[in-house]
Amino acid sequence: MRILTLTLDIPLHPGDIPAFRSCIAGIAGLEHEIFHNHDNAVEGAGCRHWGYPLVQYAVRRGQAAVVGLGAGADAIQQVLVPKLPGQLQFAGRSHWLTGLQMNEQRHRWELLETPQEYGLFGWVALNPPNYAAWKAAGEPSGRKAVLERALTGQLRVLAKAAGFTALAPIQGEIAQVDNQKRVAWHGTHLVRFHALIRSALSLPMGIGIGRSAAFGYGETMPAEVYQSIMSRFPKSAALEL
Repeated sequence: MRILTLTLDIPLHPGDIPAFRSCIAGIAGLEHEIFHNHDNAVEGAGCRHWGYPLVQYAVRRGQAAVVGLGAGADAIQQVLVPKLPGQLQFAGRSHWLTGLQMNEQRHRWELLETPQEYGLFGWVALNPPNYAAWKAAGEPSGRKAVLERALTGQLRVLAKAAGFTALAPIQGEIAQVDNQKRVAWHGTHLVRFHALIRSALSLPMGIGIGRSAAFGYGETMPAEVYQSIMSRFPKSAALEL
């Protein structure tokens, strides 16, 4: 699968990603649903496509980035880039676009014989019902099981978008959770995790997994990069796995 990362020479704070997304979707044209994931055929703000987002928005080294997978990569290059203006308006400010960079990778999706470890940074693992189940589980083993069920489901959604038809063999394991924090998202209180996971599904780096993956959450990274980042985090004495 082709994966394209478009990085704009515009500073971006993670909190401004929703506004940046709205700006980019408007530039591309709201008729191109892949940029905003809303179903134009159905009226109502809550009508959206619930599959894996093929266009995602993120911060890369402090700069605004748009990541596309497969058809999303094609849409970025063929629809968005030709329409980019010299000035973008979002988050109540004007942002001059002085340059951009496109990086492309080709990823081969496969099920590996031996599960590999990956880092998930800022992973919003749980929807409200699963969050309630996670809180109610109490014991670390019970909470780990809830997280692994959520991870497995999210990996299967990704695999389906990548063209897999047999989803049952795809599993996700939690190797460790290093950091967690409550976050508010559209008025709902959830938890984001920094976690080391294990799966036989080959994962590309720099894409999102989990809830709000289109908004920069749940970024995949090599296990060694993740461990290096975590070594600079203050250790928590009471992680509620």
